[in-house]
Amino acid sequence: MFDNKVLRVIIRKGKKIWEPLDEYAPRPPVDPIFFPNDEQKIIINCIDNFVAWYLKGKQFGRFIPKGPKPPEIFNNSQIRKIVKQEEIKRYEESHWFISWDIYYANLRKFQKLPFTKSKIRGNIKLVPFAIKYGFQFEIADVDDFVIEGQPYVLRVDSSLYLTADMLEWIDGIVLGDGVYVHPGLQHRHISSPVSYSLLDDTKPIRFAKKLRQRPYWINFMSAQKYHRDRIAVLSLTHKDIFAYPNYFVYDGHPNDQPAQAVHLYQGEAWATVAPEDITPQWNELEKYMHRERTINGKRSRHTLPVQRKQIWEQNPEYFISCASNVIHYIEQDSQLVNVADISTEYTDAYVELVTETSTDFFFITEKTVKPLAFGLCFVMVSCYKFLHHLRRLGFKTFDSYIDESYDLVKDNDKRIDMAFKAFKQFVLSDKDFDALQKICDYNRKHLKYLQDTYTFSDRQWKKLSRVIDF
Repeated sequence: MFDNKVLRVIIRKGKKIWEPLDEYAPRPPVDPIFFPNDEQKIIINCIDNFVAWYLKGKQFGRFIPKGPKPPEIFNNSQIRKIVKQEEIKRYEESHWFISWDIYYANLRKFQKLPFTKSKIRGNIKLVPFAIKYGFQFEIADVDDFVIEGQPYVLRVDSSLYLTADMLEWIDGIVLGDGVYVHPGLQHRHISSPVSYSLLDDTKPIRFAKKLRQRPYWINFMSAQKYHRDRIAVLSLTHKDIFAYPNYFVYDGHPNDQPAQAVHLYQGEAWATVAPEDITPQWNELEKYMHRERTINGKRSRHTLPVQRKQIWEQNPEYFISCASNVIHYIEQDSQLVNVADISTEYTDAYVELVTETSTDFFFITEKTVKPLAFGLCFVMVSCYKFLHHLRRLGFKTFDSYIDESYDLVKDNDKRIDMAFKAFKQFVLSDKDFDALQKICDYNRKHLKYLQDTYTFSDRQWKKLSRVIDF
């Protein structure tokens, strides 16, 4: 811009201004483009070789000043130990944790197994599942299994509804429990008449008190749902039933909350109800309730890693096919206890009004299994023909002693009302305990037979193996 003139800087009104001097700038002594001659090339090559030799020597510990070496912060063995401790900590903090020794032992077994002809990619959490059935897969960052490009979902969720709006977050064919499936998703679900709860959860007790020695009736209800709200209202309408020894619990009912609105079920759908519109009778439930369902415990998803480790090591089937089942544990008196094993009430009761998870489809959860396992009579508030499907699985019901006509009623509200009426009538009436005892004992033995013969992961493997080429 100013040719080769030397510039000077002047500050005027806070701005920097470049001005040329009259003198011309001196020319550089050497031409900017430098082409060395032969002698210069030799000198430059010697300098390059010397620098390369020095850097290599320094890399391998040469040219260090003489004297005592500075102490090492960590030696190799310490570094390996620290890395291992960090990995152990990372696995202990994961929700599916299994002990470090078992984890490595599983990997060693897993790596000796043959690969299948079908290309299988799977989550590392399913290594024990593959060991159980004798095959190896490529470990990858996927949800469960991907066989020849097709995802398969093994997870179990007792509240799983495969509805149309779940297309986005459920990827693959579901091999879980027999659940409600939207007609458009039938091709993505391999159903099963049995559930994880039936085969691998609550175990039948070996000895049970006779029914005539158990004076209580049970109605345990947890999460709020329309059919449970209806049962609670019916119970308050027929308060004379509470005159009989009972264990009544509804820890999901809408308490009176003057400071905020409450979510209630209105015709099988959630609705927000203003505090002033809540029926005052909900407050009456408290004085009839036996206890909170979780007693003084907290769910194990909030417990310590060492406690979760205890669950996995005592229940390997949980790790294989039902990691989510860890939430069925609560912490009580510094011990982890399965909700299904809180049996004081069940050993003292002779009948239960069971409010299942769903009234839309046949699905067995621990709510149905517990009266079977502890040898109780039962009335089921569930779907149309629930008792019919239960009998098809080999269990007996009490149609000769309890009015079970409600099971064949399609209308939800009418079926719920009839089930409660049948339950109340049974509680208030005289009973043939000897005949009822035979049915309860049979159901307990039949449940043990099913659990001794099958596991839920076996049911999953039966469905999964059909699409694998060995």
